[in-house]
Amino acid sequence: MGATKPQQPISRDDLERSFKEVLGQSEDTVKDFLPPVVVGTGVAVGFGAVVIYLLGRRRGRRRSSVVEVRRI
Repeated sequence: MGATKPQQPISRDDLERSFKEVLGQSEDTVKDFLPPVVVGTGVAVGFGAVVIYLLGRRRGRRRSSVVEVRRI
C-alpha cells in the first residue's frame, strides 16, 4: 500500500476542515458527558464534607470533658 501523490497541493483550508471534522466529533462527546460528571462530583464532594463534619462533631462531643467552675 503505497501513498499516492495528490493531484493538487493540500491547502491550509483542507487541513482546517479535516481537523474540525475530527475534533468536532470529540468535543461534542465531551460536552455531552461533562455536565453530569461535574454535577455528580459536586454532589458527592458536598455529601462527603457534610458526613465528615457531622462525624467529627460527634467524636468531639464524646471525647471532651465538661469543666465546671464554681465560686465559693
